[in-house]
Amino acid sequence: MSNILVDNCAMDQQPPDVLQALGSPLLLYLAAIGVGHLGIIYDDLVSLSNLQSQILHATQDLNRSLAV
Repeated sequence: MSNILVDNCAMDQQPPDVLQALGSPLLLYLAAIGVGHLGIIYDDLVSLSNLQSQILHATQDLNRSLAV
C-alpha cells in the first residue's frame, strides 16, 4: 500500500487552467490503481469558471472546496 500527497497550495502562482484540470483525473486514476491513502491539499473553490474541467464536481458543489 502506498501513500501520495497532492499539494497544489505550494505553488507561488495559480497554474494555467489546463494544469488545474489534471488534478481530478489524476486522483481518480491513482485511486483506481490502488493507492492506499490519497491526501489532497488544494486551496481553491469550485466555481463556474473551473467547473467544465472537473470530473468530480457538479453545479451543486459551487463554492465548496475542490479538495473536499
